Amino acid sequence: MKYSSIRLTVYFIIIMIACCAGCAKKPFRAKSQTPPPIIYCFDTIGHIADNKPYILGGKCLCTPNEKNLVLWQADGYFTDMTVEAVRQMYIDKGYKLMDENHRYCNNCCQYGPHAVEGGHCFVPPTPGTTHYEQIASGQFLQIQTDKK
Repeated sequence: MKYSSIRLTVYFIIIMIACCAGCAKKPFRAKSQTPPPIIYCFDTIGHIADNKPYILGGKCLCTPNEKNLVLWQADGYFTDMTVEAVRQMYIDKGYKLMDENHRYCNNCCQYGPHAVEGGHCFVPPTPGTTHYEQIASGQFLQIQTDKK
């Protein structure tokens, strides 16, 4: 009986040390007041003139719709195509476009991650999230490099 209470006390101390060791505070790093430049455009940012559509190897992640088709055609892309034909190009490549049943997922859905990160989801990231900033600025490329 005497040894079991000592053993219990030793176990408790070991557990407390292990828990406290994992709770070390990380130093505070203030976020820069200067936002990174926007490299990729998508619906919630708006089209950046001369950004080539993603399906053609560019940095425009805007959803293919009537409004964006007009902008792309002004930049010289898809000049003789309908919006349905452009949408079909994305679908044929395996991308899941935003529609009434697929939106607001922040690319955390079954089709994710975002297409630009190697997934199949083509829904714009949720504004105000870290993910939104990473996609717009291209910082996800640095994160992927750091993980390797």
